[in-house]
Amino acid sequence: MINPVANGAFLHVFNNAGSGDSACFPLPAAGWVATNPNKAVYRYSDPTFADGPCNRVTIKRAGRLRAKCQSTVQPIPYSLDEAMQGSVGVNLTIGPATYCAVFGGTIASDSGATGHFRASQAPAPTSCPTPPASCP
Repeated sequence: MINPVANGAFLHVFNNAGSGDSACFPLPAAGWVATNPNKAVYRYSDPTFADGPCNRVTIKRAGRLRAKCQSTVQPIPYSLDEAMQGSVGVNLTIGPATYCAVFGGTIASDSGATGHFRASQAPAPTSCPTPPASCP
């Protein structure tokens, strides 16, 4: 069973289309609370961005992950300056377990000019993609 309250976590975001861009965000155990451990619902909070650019993360048992990370306080070493990202991989590692998603296919926004990539409703891939760098 996953338990980021005990183990902390790492959120790894990377360009899955081969550019080599990759960013690893630590989510220390001290920032996690189990809001409903029976249903495996966990929330991470770092309102002052003391541990990195992610200030909110929610994990739900049904395989849902929501994360809010921004570069206004802490820099994010991942550029969105390609003409198109095409595909963004996300790995969440909690202890020995890694969960993954690949955002591609139906993309809401992908603009290198403005540095935005937005996609949602990513199905679980048949296998986790290999990121261009290790995390941590």
